[in-house]
Amino acid sequence: MIRCGGDADGAHLLPDDLDGITALFSPGVEAVATFETEIVARGMICYMADASVTSPPLHNAAFRFDAKFLGLRDSLEYTTIDSWVNTYEAGNHDPLLQIDIEGAE
Repeated sequence: MIRCGGDADGAHLLPDDLDGITALFSPGVEAVATFETEIVARGMICYMADASVTSPPLHNAAFRFDAKFLGLRDSLEYTTIDSWVNTYEAGNHDPLLQIDIEGAE
């Protein structure tokens, strides 16, 4: 296992096997993005979704942001995980999914 995202809140443990993974899907945007920043430093693109904010907490060329919540159906304010992932990855890769949306998981 490896820890990504620093030593404080916002870090996650992952299997030490990220070879071939080119994208992270990370719903729920917080005031910090240490985990996402470390992941994109490994060469991945980071897709973020959260309708409660207008942008990620910092600018990074590898961040892609959608102002939508995850939900059961697609709508103006919501997207399903399948729709969100297929919009960007179209089933071509094995993306990494990290969900930490403060009780709405």
